[in-house]
Amino acid sequence: MEKNNVCAVIVSYNPEENIYKNMNTLKNIVDYVIIVDNGSSSINSLNSLKKIEFSIENCKIVYNNCNKGIAYALNQGCKLAIEKGFDWVLTLDDDSSVPENMVDVLLEKYEELNDNKIKILAPIITDFSGKNKNVKSMYIDTAITSGSLMKLDSFDKVGFFEEAYFIDMVDIEYCFRLKSNGYKIYQVAEAILYHRLGRQKSILKIGKREWKALNHNEIRKYYIYRNTFQMYKRYFFKYPIPLLLSTKGVLKIFIDTLVIEENKAIKVKMMIKGIFDGIFNRMGSLDQKEISR
Repeated sequence: MEKNNVCAVIVSYNPEENIYKNMNTLKNIVDYVIIVDNGSSSINSLNSLKKIEFSIENCKIVYNNCNKGIAYALNQGCKLAIEKGFDWVLTLDDDSSVPENMVDVLLEKYEELNDNKIKILAPIITDFSGKNKNVKSMYIDTAITSGSLMKLDSFDKVGFFEEAYFIDMVDIEYCFRLKSNGYKIYQVAEAILYHRLGRQKSILKIGKREWKALNHNEIRKYYIYRNTFQMYKRYFFKYPIPLLLSTKGVLKIFIDTLVIEENKAIKVKMMIKGIFDGIFNRMGSLDQKEISR
């Protein structure tokens, strides 16, 4: 099947060396690849990007001089894809591994459904141990950025990713914005994406069971809670159940922080600050000085 004018957009930040291997596969799956590097400082990461730049055709790398946030970087890549005349954009993380048939399977399902309200086609997200999060083809409320195949005309319809969020919940907010404008997201069971589903650490063992937590630092916890509560302000009364289900992991983060993680005081402080900033629309990049206040 034709690739139907698909451009991949990858946001990288100190990517691991496997990005080069993933790119060698990806170049045969899509028509063009745009990598937006968000201020990587690792020499090894920058060397890997340069290797890609000089050895892989139909690839453009945009280097940001600092971390401008995931939404800003995604928008950079998607705007370039629009300028180049592509119809679809495949958004990926720098550690995602795309099987050779994934894009074709997504596009085949789109043609089969014949529903022009669908603006995102999502694969089943599978971690590298082979565990699936879901196994059904169906209309869904939200999809994560990595692996989503998006119609580029979506941005004409509802705007670009919300740059004020900086990081976290950027994809979830965009999905609810699509939903609130009458557009749809469809998950395709036959399409598989290999993706690291968070980097959980085993912190506490109870017999044979392990209590695992993502153990984000206080800055990430701030963004998670700020952006979640900003979304609640926008969408809760319209989509209460879908929104709660899409953000249920936030409750686990709170419990993990209180019960088993270290540095509880600063983390809880920043989570509470995030909640109030989200409610009172204090958005954008967090000033590092605010952490010590």
